[in-house]
Amino acid sequence: MPIVSDERWREILAAAAPRVPSATAGTEIERALAEYIFAKEVVESGKVEAERAREKKIVDLAGQLKTALYWRRRQVPWPEHDPEQPLRELQAVTSILWHHQGILDDLNRRDPALELLLRRLMDIWVVHFGGNLTTTDPTRPGGAPSGPLVRFVLAATRGVLKRPISPHTIRAYARRERARAAG
Repeated sequence: MPIVSDERWREILAAAAPRVPSATAGTEIERALAEYIFAKEVVESGKVEAERAREKKIVDLAGQLKTALYWRRRQVPWPEHDPEQPLRELQAVTSILWHHQGILDDLNRRDPALELLLRRLMDIWVVHFGGNLTTTDPTRPGGAPSGPLVRFVLAATRGVLKRPISPHTIRAYARRERARAAG
């Protein structure tokens, strides 16, 4: 049985309007929610420490490989047939390193499963809906942030989470992801 029913998909589309999702957006949301449910089971079973250790090992190995590729790029002459190869290799390893460092950072937070879900939903919002990681600040004191991103995340997680995610949490996570992408 799918996690995202036709009714929920219509809610997500209405929340994301006027943006039109890619053909694979629904599948990606379904996958993100399934990963959240699995991650929640991992957290509740106490296997988070093993996951942290695994991600830490990946980050350490990727960091060592990045350093080695950096020095190789600086010391070894570029291949004449493909002078951009060392740079592409370094960029690929750096991308892997950043991805796994982000997962490790999320695993070190209070609710790792929710962090992983928010990371995936932010990625889906940008890649599959063409959205920006921005929210609209409240106009009155004590009001909640709003905007298409907030509506999208709330619609995508409705019925899966026990309590809805706070719009303030969505805004904070969007800012953190925006800063991570910029730096």
